[in-house]
Amino acid sequence: MMQDLKKYQVNIFGESYTILSDESQKEINDTAAYVDSLMRETAGKSSADAKKVAVFVALKIAKKMLELEAEKNRLQETEASLIKMIDEQIK
Repeated sequence: MMQDLKKYQVNIFGESYTILSDESQKEINDTAAYVDSLMRETAGKSSADAKKVAVFVALKIAKKMLELEAEKNRLQETEASLIKMIDEQIK
């Protein structure tokens, strides 16, 4: 069940946003700071407008998420294989 939502103010890439979330202030601030730093880093490498910078950052974050998901799946497969090997050795 979702906890009570709290209202937070964050600043990302020079814009203020109101966030409603059940997460902690630290989690919200850390996430906003991460997105802000990626946007500033990306903007420093190109002359794209803010909307394009946001899309580039979204793609970068999505790519990282997909890589981590694939790594998690590989680790789960390895774990299952090791458990099967251990079970076979015990029998």
